[in-house]
Amino acid sequence: MDVNLHELHGNWDRGFALHKHVLNSVPIGNNQFGHMQFDTTRSEPGEALYQLKYNTKSR
Repeated sequence: MDVNLHELHGNWDRGFALHKHVLNSVPIGNNQFGHMQFDTTRSEPGEALYQLKYNTKSR
């Protein structure tokens, strides 16, 4: 997996970001509950984090 490491500056000792998570996101309309849905393109690290967070691969 390729990463694009960036050091983050803030009110902490040290921080890093591996990559941008979302590369592009386009609204595609509301779902049946009235919530806007998006067609999202993620970076490889962003997709891996999304899968880890929402566990969508095992569903």
